[in-house]
Amino acid sequence: MIAAYVAAFRDTIDYCDWEETRIADSARNNVIGFFSGARGRPHPASRLALVAHPEVEKESAVGAALVAEMKDESVRLELLFVTPEWQRMGVATALVSATLEQLYESGHRTLKSRYNLGNEESRAWHRAFGFVDDSD
Repeated sequence: MIAAYVAAFRDTIDYCDWEETRIADSARNNVIGFFSGARGRPHPASRLALVAHPEVEKESAVGAALVAEMKDESVRLELLFVTPEWQRMGVATALVSATLEQLYESGHRTLKSRYNLGNEESRAWHRAFGFVDDSD
């Protein structure tokens, strides 16, 4: 999953001019922080997109939608990413749609998300998916 995170974010404004090793360190910190509960309790509605490599009997992550439950019991999309070769193919939409279905079934009616305002691709995806800006 770390390699997918790095591939997804390496050319974004979030990591502009960062060395690859520094991006990988940040990826590890973000992913480990998510699963350790530093961002809220990881919610089982989180999803991972995998692609099979039958020739080596292996799978690799190509995207993730990781959701955390906050102390007030609200849920937030903490990490959403898709590797460049799988972008614009509906992977993020499929991941978040599946997440929303499970959240709805468990009684959640709202999903919040955050993104870097300078990341135009993320901003456009969030708006197209139906997220509404809520300035704080």
